[in-house]
Amino acid sequence: MTKRLLILGCGYSAQFISKKLISKGWRVFGTTRSKDNFRKFQDLKIEPIFWGDMSTLTNVLAHECSILSTIAPSGLVDQGLNKIIPLLKHDRARVKWLGYFSSTGVYGDRMGGWVSEESEVDTIIEQGIARVEAEKNWSKLACEHNLPLFIFRVAGIYGPGRNVFERIKSGTIQKITKQNQYFSRIHVDDLAGAVCMSLQKPKLAGIYNICDDLPASSADVIDEATKILRLPSLPEVSFNDSNLSRMATSFYLESKRVSNKKLNHLLGYSLKYPTYISGLRSLII
Repeated sequence: MTKRLLILGCGYSAQFISKKLISKGWRVFGTTRSKDNFRKFQDLKIEPIFWGDMSTLTNVLAHECSILSTIAPSGLVDQGLNKIIPLLKHDRARVKWLGYFSSTGVYGDRMGGWVSEESEVDTIIEQGIARVEAEKNWSKLACEHNLPLFIFRVAGIYGPGRNVFERIKSGTIQKITKQNQYFSRIHVDDLAGAVCMSLQKPKLAGIYNICDDLPASSADVIDEATKILRLPSLPEVSFNDSNLSRMATSFYLESKRVSNKKLNHLLGYSLKYPTYISGLRSLII
């Protein structure tokens, strides 16, 4: 039987996941609201479904299917969850696996300390609070329908076409420095690889941090990128002197190092790009 995955929010990361699965014989369905994306999905061999087409969504789920939502909540509204709830209640639904993209932002500020999946979620940032609520609601839904749920707490995603090199070339980047500031990140190829592995191991369902082995400041990442490009180091800008947007500022209000031991040891996923250094170099070669 052909394996099937429905992706709600088939954007940048989801398209990498789709490519991996399609190459292994999966049928992948992706939702979209755009006619342009509809055609793009067809070119990528993703089977497109318009967001409002409940009839097609119902038919897709009538055959054994997994569901992944990458849609971030808007305020406290989770459109992905709201789309799935009535579909799972349909007596034709044959869903076997649920996945939800959350964020490492749920852990809040740890002043550079380490966090794991067992750590308390105590963010005070609005979007982080919305993610915590979304996790609770997805967990409740999975419990109600007795379905395995993978909650992926994803770090900052980078990869082809979406990376620090692009920002350096655009001339819009600032090398902001702030004492004891750490961010975690993940190459999109490793994010896709981890999701694909989880689809093979439903009995290991749970919460997983998706990040690499080397948390670092954004300034360290920029320094590595300019070194790879053989450019002079960019001037430092103190966080207090920076002119960042409200959203960008919020990222610097929290500092933590995120552990991926559960991803490595329990799920058994080996990172292709274990540090931002190897990840960045892969984008140039």
